[in-house]
Amino acid sequence: MLNWGQPSIFADMKKKAVIIISVFAAVLLATVVMLYSLSSQDDMTVKNPGNPVCMLPITRNPIHVEFAPGLSFKFDTGSDITTVTKADLEVLKKYGSKVEKSYYPTIGRNGNGKMRVTGVRYKVSFPVCEYKFHTDSTGNFISESTGKIVNRISDVDVILSETGESVLGIDFIERFFIEFLYNENALALHTRMPEGYQKITDIVADRMWFMSPGWRYYISLRINNINEDFFIDTGIRNAGIKMPMADSGSSTEQLTDTTMYSAKGAFPAKIDWHSWLVFGDRAGSYPVTYFDNSEEGYSINPLNMFDQDIVLDFRGKGLWLRPSAVSRRAPVVENIVY
Repeated sequence: MLNWGQPSIFADMKKKAVIIISVFAAVLLATVVMLYSLSSQDDMTVKNPGNPVCMLPITRNPIHVEFAPGLSFKFDTGSDITTVTKADLEVLKKYGSKVEKSYYPTIGRNGNGKMRVTGVRYKVSFPVCEYKFHTDSTGNFISESTGKIVNRISDVDVILSETGESVLGIDFIERFFIEFLYNENALALHTRMPEGYQKITDIVADRMWFMSPGWRYYISLRINNINEDFFIDTGIRNAGIKMPMADSGSSTEQLTDTTMYSAKGAFPAKIDWHSWLVFGDRAGSYPVTYFDNSEEGYSINPLNMFDQDIVLDFRGKGLWLRPSAVSRRAPVVENIVY
């Protein structure tokens, strides 16, 4: 005996399944779009946006910059996100910053290269103190704070640091033209490209983590006939260029054994002091350090490489050099301590 109601039951089940799948797909798509659209620093403003916005003395290696006495940040393009310690939140309050807590998902690598996932972040403002730069009795530039607040960067998105130090991540850094002033040993942040520079090579952007608030930036180099895209990582301490240990065989020079230190620990390394480097439209001999850790295999820290003024233009995708710079202190590569 036939059951004429059976087909309608199957049809109803099919309709329900289609509806459930459609709803799930829509939710999944909406989630992906939301995660992809996660951003940082969209509300950031500068009180006096003239050039430069600020001139920050470099205080130590790895590169740290000082906005005001007692307020220092690691300057790290390898960090996707900008982080602040609880202690520095209190320092910011003393300098007149409001600390506004909000609930917003943030995903990215921190200053130690570890993935962070948090639903809480803060909006703060950075005071910009005036610094005077002058030479001491030995001819080296030194910086001194006048104690005067001359500018303020407001609505900066930060999350709490888990590394024990505050870090300026690429989400903040990429918003400015970054000028490295070699003689003054300082970084100037600009809203416009400063004059007097020539472009020497392109910068390539890649969003490795589609949920990351910041991009990752690379420069193409050729070293000892090896062509690679090198990640721009200002967190590298005492080297300008890093390559994997496996590539050390490309060197024709006697290599020096050493140890490299990073936020990840200590690693055995080798140095080729005279690698042949092709950098944009320039070529020459430069030290390359070979070592392995869990970070990018091919990395470059331009702030450790040049004994001239340079500009990193992340949005415009270029590295610029001031050809007329006159160096009045020893080149960085001669001061490397291993």
